[in-house]
Amino acid sequence: NLIRVTWRRVPQATAYKVTWKRADGTEASRLISNSVDTFNVEGLRPNTVYVIDVSAMVGNRQGAPGTVTARTESLAEGVTNLQVVETENSRIRISWAGFSRATAYRVTWRRADGVKDSRVLSRDTTSFNVEGLQPDTVYAIEVSGLVGSREGTVVTVTTRTSPIVGDVTNLRVTEARRNMLRIVWTGVGRVSAYKITWKSADGVEENSMVIGDSKSFNIPKLKPNTAYAVRVTPVMGNREGAPATIMAMTASKEGQVAGVSDVRVLEARSDVLRVSWVGVRGATSYRISWKRSEGGPEVSRVVSGDVTTFDIVDLQGGVNYLVKVVALVKNREGQSVTITATTPAVERPL
Repeated sequence: NLIRVTWRRVPQATAYKVTWKRADGTEASRLISNSVDTFNVEGLRPNTVYVIDVSAMVGNRQGAPGTVTARTESLAEGVTNLQVVETENSRIRISWAGFSRATAYRVTWRRADGVKDSRVLSRDTTSFNVEGLQPDTVYAIEVSGLVGSREGTVVTVTTRTSPIVGDVTNLRVTEARRNMLRIVWTGVGRVSAYKITWKSADGVEENSMVIGDSKSFNIPKLKPNTAYAVRVTPVMGNREGAPATIMAMTASKEGQVAGVSDVRVLEARSDVLRVSWVGVRGATSYRISWKRSEGGPEVSRVVSGDVTTFDIVDLQGGVNYLVKVVALVKNREGQSVTITATTPAVERPL
């Protein structure tokens, strides 16, 4: 990690400027006394070519440099078996085999645009999580062993972080039969597949894979009049995104209207609950009902089939309410879906 340079002194020189740089453009320099004609350029990388310039300075004027090119020696030992163990969208885990004389290891990672970072790790470390990375980006990761201030041969591995797997949205049931549920969803770009999983309360979980451009699926061979938890999970390679989940119920007889899905509270105030739901294809109206969870009269309203939000008004603050939404096709009703929602307590002035 050292190159010694010498030169013939210039009588008028007030100082000498020594500059050294690598092929990648990394450069450093030092001003030294005019009485010196030898300089040790230290802290260099092993087995690396450096271009070294020496210029005479007269006051603040710099003369033409003398230039020499030299390569540093290579250390006999270095890390081996550098490999990528695991890749995520913001993290890459690497491992390597060290060597006995190492006092530390340096890990450096860089993107194609030149942005880089590094860490120096203890001598007993042989794996490292490179974190805080950008998704779907190529990184070159270098590992070298340090023996004191000397650096061993740099070993490099190149890999790409995983892309972010998006979330499935708008999952809903569009048809419910005695032994089949038809589901649809809004998909995620660039996924390779979707995994559909379903399970009844007393049954075995089953699943099926469909290709990445699928947006619907018929779940077959179900029990009549039975509730199922249905999940749709986006898959990219060997990675899975976050699943979307709904509860759905098969019909007790053919022609039964499907139930709404994804009933949720969009906004809660002390006297108002705004609820939304994913509707049912063909619904002519929806009935929203609510009552206090501890009991009391139930209130209902019916809205048209193109409505999927509703404001429940004139409520009391700090109270739990049971909210039920039912799809209707003319005089036929779907399976009701009920959630519990709480109004915020009224803040009283001090």
